[in-house]
Amino acid sequence: MKAPLLLLSLLSFGATAATLTLDPGLELQVLNGAKYEGDNSGIELNEGKNQVVIRVYDNFPKGSNEELFVSNPYVLTFDANDADLELSLSPKINDYRKVTKAFRKEMPEWQLLAGSTKTSFDSEPLPGREGLAPFSNLELLVADYNKSNGIMVTSGVGVEDLGDEVIVAVSESGDVELTGNALTQLKLWYSKASEEERKAFRKWIIDVE
Repeated sequence: MKAPLLLLSLLSFGATAATLTLDPGLELQVLNGAKYEGDNSGIELNEGKNQVVIRVYDNFPKGSNEELFVSNPYVLTFDANDADLELSLSPKINDYRKVTKAFRKEMPEWQLLAGSTKTSFDSEPLPGREGLAPFSNLELLVADYNKSNGIMVTSGVGVEDLGDEVIVAVSESGDVELTGNALTQLKLWYSKASEEERKAFRKWIIDVE
């Protein structure tokens, strides 16, 4: 038996609605399913739903010294329109004791602002794998997380002209099935692929023609 269908309009996936700026103590690791390697300001967002995976990587006061704190990754999902956003930890988390306590309880206070207005979002620790390197492949972990939660996001690259709709059916076991226009599906998956995967796909197209 399948869970209720999610109807996704892809018209806005390629549109840039706003930008995101992160506090210097935050590190953006994955943006809308794709690895991120840019800086902390002017991060382009999609219009509508966005998803970021971030961690804290910063020095905090500890007595008369400072100590580096590195958190596990967190998934934040939020909607963006035409307002630029700023993401930071709560100003109340301002020393090493407070930051370790907040993340030990998995209840850090994030602050997402559009100017001086608070913006709503969902936050959850990204589940890791067992072993010595539980977060060694973040993109795959995020894909698994989104699959199990019935979440569809896109990097927005190359999908400006998508006008069809895709139906996403999420089964009770977490499997995701796309139905709808085949060309639309191809464009969607191409937009989510890495540069190496795109090159391999283009080579395959040439070889089979």
